[in-house]
Amino acid sequence: MWPEASLFALQPDVTIRGGPTCARCTIGLERVASLGAASDPTSPTVQAWVSRTSQGEFLVGPTVDRVSMMLFDASGRFSKLIGREGQGPGEFRTIIGVMVGPGDSIYVFEAIPTHYTVLSPTHEYVRSSRIPVSARPHPVVVDQNGTLMMFALSPAKDLVGAPLHLLAGDGRSLGAFSAPARSFTIDSRSAFHRNISRSPTGEILVAHPAEYRIDVFGADGALHRTVRREAPWFQPWGGIAVEPPSVQPPRPAVMAAWMLGADRLLTMISTADLEWKAAGNTNDRVERAGDRIQVNAYRKQLDPIFEVLDLRTNTVLASRRVDGYFQPSATPGLVVLQRESAEGVPILDVWRAVLP
Repeated sequence: MWPEASLFALQPDVTIRGGPTCARCTIGLERVASLGAASDPTSPTVQAWVSRTSQGEFLVGPTVDRVSMMLFDASGRFSKLIGREGQGPGEFRTIIGVMVGPGDSIYVFEAIPTHYTVLSPTHEYVRSSRIPVSARPHPVVVDQNGTLMMFALSPAKDLVGAPLHLLAGDGRSLGAFSAPARSFTIDSRSAFHRNISRSPTGEILVAHPAEYRIDVFGADGALHRTVRREAPWFQPWGGIAVEPPSVQPPRPAVMAAWMLGADRLLTMISTADLEWKAAGNTNDRVERAGDRIQVNAYRKQLDPIFEVLDLRTNTVLASRRVDGYFQPSATPGLVVLQRESAEGVPILDVWRAVLP
């Protein structure tokens, strides 16, 4: 399990208000690699997960056929296609996400039924386990012992609305926690989503998309601290959107929270583009291998805001809005910008947010 750490333990909850306090602090984005080329044998889906190995390689998946994943070297050049269609060991049919696990193992998550497969660092089959909760298992954090923590919504009477689940390496449920403060209903499921990450010292950071709030848990599920941020551009919300982002302005949502060093918290919030307008039947979608690429449309609808919160002074150090359709990766601190080349080839630009 995750080791207990001392940064948040027994510290009081805090609400951070006001704008940036550091005039010389600017959040920078450093390009790490660009993934994708016309010569590649396939391309990833719009919802593909991106994560990085200890050797700097990039794992991206699923591909558009949902039976394989792509491996790129540290420079971003395509290296290998992993996986094939089938029902045997190391074969897949409905991949919904992939990520690098402990020791550069690979975790492959599939639907129908929901389960995961572990591959060795050399991409050989190790084991498969069912996931005893019914949801798309994203995001996921795996500790060194193979214990998984994931967001999921269980239909079990005693677990309804508890969004975080611990699973043993063999798929056994070890419990659920982080129950909501209000009643769960089916039309409020998006407000109950959680984005999770692991800090370098072992705590689990749990971001609430519907309110600017990060809960910090220990390995046993004990809540160590809650950090709230009040900003005029972020009003808490609940329920589900009546219309998609192409029809009505999308509400702000906390997409990720990561630690920068020992006492700084980096957050990524998705907001409506400053020049948002209804897209209607957009003509800039590209059809490729059965997957609908909506990159250009999304870039006209969504912008991310990056903020760095100082947890020792409880202030906002820096805040920056960026134009582009960014998504968090499965590796803490890395974000992905989706775009298309002039030839219509999907490109994933991997960036790292930094505060010099």
